[in-house]
Amino acid sequence: MSADGRLVLAHLSDPHLGAHLPAAARALVADVAAAAPDLTVVTGDLTMRARPEQFRQARVLLDQLPHPSLVVPGNHDLPLTNPVARFVAPYHGYRRFVAETLTPVVVLPDAVVCGVSSMPRWRWKSGRVGRGQADRLVRLMRRAPAAAVRIVAMHHPLSVRGPAGVVGRGRLLHALERAGVDLILTGHTHVPAVHPIRLAGDRRVLEVTAGTATSVRTRGATQSWTLLHIDPQQATVRVEPRFYDGYGWYCGAAVVLTLRG
Repeated sequence: MSADGRLVLAHLSDPHLGAHLPAAARALVADVAAAAPDLTVVTGDLTMRARPEQFRQARVLLDQLPHPSLVVPGNHDLPLTNPVARFVAPYHGYRRFVAETLTPVVVLPDAVVCGVSSMPRWRWKSGRVGRGQADRLVRLMRRAPAAAVRIVAMHHPLSVRGPAGVVGRGRLLHALERAGVDLILTGHTHVPAVHPIRLAGDRRVLEVTAGTATSVRTRGATQSWTLLHIDPQQATVRVEPRFYDGYGWYCGAAVVLTLRG
């Protein structure tokens, strides 16, 4: 935690190792370390095709990034071209090289961060969150102190609607309201963004989407990651996107937003 009592989070997503810029990956480690985060969150798509060599690269990157860390899988972290492996052991590579659990939980001073796995084996790109995961999230969050900032990390954004949206979105939004969640960290789109998502009544939850950290698949943007400074006392978050220009990382336009709106 910083000297002013703020919680510092580094939010990375979609490095797509195997289809990445090695120079961006090398520079990324130093840039994240300079921020001295209390927690590094990686919201999926560590690999391009879930191959062992790509997972090995992911393991090296994760070991170099500041700890503690919380990581959840994305759609690219399941085998795409091997349907047998996808059906029999879809998370084998992820569990071998990244983490045994798909739904990690990290408790910090004044905050609790819960990972949600939004990529079942039978979907290929868009996500799904089941009733069991939604209920588990409510149980975990309700155990936290009343003043704690409640954060969810998952790969697929809830701000995306229609056929590309998360199946079970309404169920999960209801769970977020019941759990008192303040902030959702997502990836998948490769473009950094901030969206307020309306829950029941006048309450909303803030979704922060990180861009692609190192992939060449920038979708009209550039490589980026997001630095967050959370003030639990004031219930605010400063969201600072950081971009790579081929020479190093620089700060984009930061915004300060209110949590628990």
